[in-house]
Amino acid sequence: MIKICHIADHLTGKADGIYSQLLIQFRFMDKDRFEQHLIIANKIENLNAFEELGVRIKILPALKKKIPIIAFFHLLLYISKNKINLLHVHFLKPYVLIGVANIFLKRGAVYNYHGLSFYNIFNSKLESTIYIIFNRIINIFKSYDLIIAPSEESKKKLIDEKKFSIPIESYLVGMNADNFTGDCDLKLQMFFENLKKDFLIIGMATRIDIAKRVDRAVKIFAELVKDLPGIVLVILGDGDKINDVRIMIDKMDLNKKIFLIGYVFNAREYIKYFDIFFLTSDYEGFPIAVWEAMASGIPIISSDVGGIKEIIEKVKCGYTYPLNDMEYARTLLLGLINDESKRLELGKNGLNAIKTKYSTRQFIERIQSIYTNIQRP
Repeated sequence: MIKICHIADHLTGKADGIYSQLLIQFRFMDKDRFEQHLIIANKIENLNAFEELGVRIKILPALKKKIPIIAFFHLLLYISKNKINLLHVHFLKPYVLIGVANIFLKRGAVYNYHGLSFYNIFNSKLESTIYIIFNRIINIFKSYDLIIAPSEESKKKLIDEKKFSIPIESYLVGMNADNFTGDCDLKLQMFFENLKKDFLIIGMATRIDIAKRVDRAVKIFAELVKDLPGIVLVILGDGDKINDVRIMIDKMDLNKKIFLIGYVFNAREYIKYFDIFFLTSDYEGFPIAVWEAMASGIPIISSDVGGIKEIIEKVKCGYTYPLNDMEYARTLLLGLINDESKRLELGKNGLNAIKTKYSTRQFIERIQSIYTNIQRP
């Protein structure tokens, strides 16, 4: 049996694409061939979903430290004690820690790129510089076997940055077209059904943090609704910027037109009520919510980040706009709001693509193949 340990310093368990990706892996991977471990910095919501699938979980608070020396030694001990064959690493801090540790451990190791470069809005310049220095050491010793990126476009970006001498491959998470559970909050279901009778719903399902730029969606919607009273904006998800967005909505007097629902379990059960799925992120790898929108037959308008454009253009299930071009985003939304037949056509294209090209099964087969090829005794 191959023992895999995922290391991530921060997951939320709520409106979190990486959490959702891990949940798919833990649920559908062959449990007779793979034993799953997870090391995270703190207990998160919905962790029981992992535990119910037999995942062995280690909470390591020392991972939160700016200089996580204690975490480094705890990781060495855990990996050795549990005879881990393969390390699957998420986020930059664990990338550095495991990259250095694996110089000595010599386990199979994969770094999962999720859209953030070394220089990003979450790290100081000093932190980014330290990461780059350690990255050079990691590349010299080749302590990772592989970097995986969630689209061909993300892979190309990493290759163009020329910061890795480690092989880079791509994967696509995809989604099952029939993966609706029916597990809904009945009050929320009734809310959507009643709303849909009178309004066209522009919807978002996202974390509300600095990288997702939900504030832009609010500003764009505020301009649209002046001339289009029959539209509403519904936002599923929460995050550390939710109060800022709430204040913004109050100041614009849009409380009856913009609905902050907060985190909901099984977001896909509600995405199906959207007429348009909208995304305004500054950074993405490839968000799970885009796959969910495609599987729900909902057309997509998104900022051109990560690998989103690659899929949306290939299967003709929506449109992307250049990052920061809010006027073009507004024009795209206006076009779809006024063209029901185009919305239906794009939505149908996305659903057909999920059914024929981008299933959960192909993702699981891809990941299992990667693990099998690089695991060490």
